[in-house]
Amino acid sequence: MTDHAQVSKTHDGQFSIMHPIMRSIIQGSGIGHSLWLVMASVLHCISDINLLFKYVDDTNLLVPENTDVDLAVEFGNIQKWADSNGMVINLHKTKEIVLHRPHPRRWSLPKPIDSMEQVQSAKVLGVIFQSTFSFVDHVDYILKICSHRIFC
Repeated sequence: MTDHAQVSKTHDGQFSIMHPIMRSIIQGSGIGHSLWLVMASVLHCISDINLLFKYVDDTNLLVPENTDVDLAVEFGNIQKWADSNGMVINLHKTKEIVLHRPHPRRWSLPKPIDSMEQVQSAKVLGVIFQSTFSFVDHVDYILKICSHRIFC
């Protein structure tokens, strides 16, 4: 156990109670970046067709419709990798979005993976993607931000 703890502050200025940090690397430590690079470099997709986009604390898996290894198997591989490296996947924050044309012919929504929520839109690196490739939600979000900043 360390002598480090964390507190969260909400948008309305309220603070959570202090919780001790039981594991992980302290943000800003010299070893944090190097350790993440080593850990993330060994995480790969099973299939060469599927893509894995890794960011500091987010990982996005892209599995096309016509692939040799389906989403459930690829996600199982990621879970196995996380378990063997002492990491925990937050399943409450794990989402599945199925991208498709707005009015596809002969298309049906695939069954979601167990314990994973299937959503119609998802925010990835600040961009809101909608399952139908529409960017209405993202444009509305940007206009809302602009409106708030102009008001200030």
